[in-house]
Order: sequence, then C-alpha cells, then structure tokens
Amino acid sequence: MKLARAARDDLEEIQQYWLERAGEKAAQGIVDGVLDSLARLEGFAARGGSLRPELGAHVRLWPAGEYIAYYRERQGGIEVMRVLHGSRDRRTIRPLSFLFTPQALERLAS
Repeated sequence: MKLARAARDDLEEIQQYWLERAGEKAAQGIVDGVLDSLARLEGFAARGGSLRPELGAHVRLWPAGEYIAYYRERQGGIEVMRVLHGSRDRRTIRPLSFLFTPQALERLAS
C-alpha cells in the first residue's frame, strides 16, 4: 500500500484531532484501525470500493471506520490518496482539492 502525501497528512490530522480529545491510546487506535482496514482492502481492491470517476480516473472509495479512504489500484496494491471524515459533504470534493491537502493547494497557488 502506498500512501500519497495528502493521505499521510490526513492521517496525521486525524491522529492529532483524537490525541487532543481522547488521548494517545485512542488516537493511535483510530489511525491503526484505518490502516488495518486499508490493508484488508488490498487483496480485492477492484471489487472493494465504490468507483468515483467524477473525482478522477479509477478513483474508488472505501469506508474505514468513521472515515472514507479514496484510493486507486496500482501494480502490487493500492495508492491511498485521501482519508476524510465520513460526514464531509462529498459533493464539495473537487478533483484538484481531492488530491491535495489545503496546505498543498496554498503552496501551489503561491
């Protein structure tokens, strides 16, 4: 499994969010749960998630606890591009903003 920079940033933000609210053990458990779910997905990535072509070629989504992982199949596994909270309004996710974190978009704009 490959985690894109934006997905790693998302996981760090998730961990920080839960660290501040529920402590280190809970935060690590949530991130580990997301990663475990994604590891299980690798064995059947083509059948595992819902295809979301409006977000990019071959983009699929996979529920991982309270979060949704956006990924693509790649040789030897999957590439996870984003991990976003399930309550986020998916209609607001655009291809460019989907691939990059807000911080990365800011850097691109400057």
